[in-house]
Amino acid sequence: MNVPFLDLRPQYLELKDQFDEAYRRVAESGRFILGSEVESFESEFAAYCGVRHCVGVGNGLDALHLIIRALDIGPGDEVLVPDPIYDAYQSPIALFGGRAVPVTSVVRDGRFTIDLPALEAACTPRTRALLLNDPGILSAPPSLVRSLSRSSVLSSSAISCSLATKSTKR
Repeated sequence: MNVPFLDLRPQYLELKDQFDEAYRRVAESGRFILGSEVESFESEFAAYCGVRHCVGVGNGLDALHLIIRALDIGPGDEVLVPDPIYDAYQSPIALFGGRAVPVTSVVRDGRFTIDLPALEAACTPRTRALLLNDPGILSAPPSLVRSLSRSSVLSSSAISCSLATKSTKR
């Protein structure tokens, strides 16, 4: 039995005409990096998110590197992460000298979610951010998470990376 790891064919077939037209525009322009298609995506995604700006990057890990750097997270700073978490999400934290602090995750209502009492207990004066590997795993309002962490909430998924900041430095 062959079980595909990730079958994107149904999504492609549903939007085939739009995808094919976008591929054609990129191929004909010869602009595979940056260009009008990326500018258009950045504008449209910013509008969708209700923010002024969006910066397209190569992947989610690149986005996390830029966000961690923009927040000036460095030596002595802590970033709370769900446990377990994909190891690659911890590398941008360590790259700039920060420390990833695992927070227990639980299954609640059939969903894998961060444990809110554990999150509250893990917060210290050194906590600068909370990194969620999937925005859907948190079954609490983002405002509650921000008040618990008194910092930034970073959210990363395979498709996008977004940031809701409450920075004391800017």
